[in-house]
Amino acid sequence: MYKVEGVPILIRIIRSLYLYDSSPIVIINEKDKPIFDEVFAEFKIMPRLVFQNKPQGMGDAVLKADKFIADDETVLLAWSDIPYLNAVTIRNIINCHEFHQNDFSLITSPCTDCYTVLKRENGKVVSLFETRESSNSDGIKGERDIGFFVFRKKIVFDLLRVDTPEAFGKSTGEHGFLYIIKLLATAGYQLQGYPIASPDDLLSFNTPEDLDKIKKSRDIK
Repeated sequence: MYKVEGVPILIRIIRSLYLYDSSPIVIINEKDKPIFDEVFAEFKIMPRLVFQNKPQGMGDAVLKADKFIADDETVLLAWSDIPYLNAVTIRNIINCHEFHQNDFSLITSPCTDCYTVLKRENGKVVSLFETRESSNSDGIKGERDIGFFVFRKKIVFDLLRVDTPEAFGKSTGEHGFLYIIKLLATAGYQLQGYPIASPDDLLSFNTPEDLDKIKKSRDIK
């Protein structure tokens, strides 16, 4: 389990959300449960575990948590590759979500080399896509998300269950998650992206080498 400053990144994320949920849902592969159990015991964390035993996509993973979440709940969803997720940013996005009575809110930032690209029309969010699904994925400039979302559970889970070709990535064949933003916009739901990410929020990694580069840039072991 990857660590920053001696603390597993997953634990850092859970701690940043502790004010909102002291027993969060964590989605893992069941074969890795002993490793996670040991870490959770060490840091005195008691999450609810959900198992996705095959890599079938983030949409599939989210749906597996269905029975743990009431239909009328608001969900905070974070990817596990954000080592420096800022608690202030989390508070700000929740405040924005509640103040504007959104159905779906996400944290964004301007970007010169986007992994994901948020599209707007007349200021309104209309879609979010991964650049790896684009024929030209090099050096795309625009607005990206950071991998943290706030949304009304029933609306989003119902859309994730809709049988549509858009649900599956062209390059992976997996049931994705980001495509639902287009479905939400098309259906007229209230959604918004807020460009409130801090520089730390933008630091994410796909490989151990990526994480090493981030640590070196911050002079952290």
